[in-house]
Amino acid sequence: MPDARARLGARVRKLRLDEGKTQEEVGERAGLSYKQIGEIERGTANPELDTLEKLAKGLGVQLAELFGPAGELAYKETETETAFVRELRASLEGALERLNRANRQRAPRRARKGHGS
Repeated sequence: MPDARARLGARVRKLRLDEGKTQEEVGERAGLSYKQIGEIERGTANPELDTLEKLAKGLGVQLAELFGPAGELAYKETETETAFVRELRASLEGALERLNRANRQRAPRRARKGHGS
């Protein structure tokens, strides 16, 4: 799965092309250079929030629309990653349970030492 910058770039390109605009036209409306627009679309730029606001204005959309319908740019696990995450979670839960048991077993000893002093 492409990284967030690549997904954002693809979304920006789609919005621009849907409006029939060139990078130059969007750049002029946004107060950005066409080179910046191109870098964003290629996913090579890591634009700041101010730049994204300008870009949204240049595209004639709300800032949130740059990220697509709810969750469109959100990371989605693959089946392999989901299985790995489940295994990792089970392993971590087991380790935490062992640590908790060890801490519970140690607690009475500490309490006894405090009472004997």
